[in-house]
Amino acid sequence: MMKPARWIALLALAMVAAALLAPFASADEPRLLNGSVSATSSDENAVYVFMVTYQSNVSAQSVRLILNGNSYDMQQFDAADSNSSDGKAYFYSTKLPAGMNTYSFTCSDGSGGTNTTAAKLILVKEVPWITVTHLDVMLALFIFIPFVVYFVWLARRMTKTLEKIEKRQEKGEEKKEGEQK
Repeated sequence: MMKPARWIALLALAMVAAALLAPFASADEPRLLNGSVSATSSDENAVYVFMVTYQSNVSAQSVRLILNGNSYDMQQFDAADSNSSDGKAYFYSTKLPAGMNTYSFTCSDGSGGTNTTAAKLILVKEVPWITVTHLDVMLALFIFIPFVVYFVWLARRMTKTLEKIEKRQEKGEEKKEGEQK
């Protein structure tokens, strides 16, 4: 029978061996590196480009973007590059809705090896329906709008005045006809 101290020593040795061999056990698993997203701006009118590098000794069967729970096939940057052991770049371009968006990358090598990155967030700003960014446009609006309002008011006042004049003329004609009879 083995002494408890030997059992503990063997267990510790097994744990150290497992820890040292763990990186080699998954050497054939595909890896996803440098997952990122870029855009020309951070609003809903921008085109967002998602990029990731696939690395494995086996060619990728699929490299996909998981965006807000939906899966999209990514395209290869260089279709002629057949060596994925040194890394092969993939991308996907799209517009995003305003608000919080989540994304991650997933891949499969067709030999049972898969990998998925941790999900990340992107905050996309909503574009207001009207934006006034230039001082000259703002001044033009502040000058133009009061004149339009004034001329509409003036036109309505002139219309009312002309209606009153017409009514007076009609009454005057009716009086003349009544006197002539």
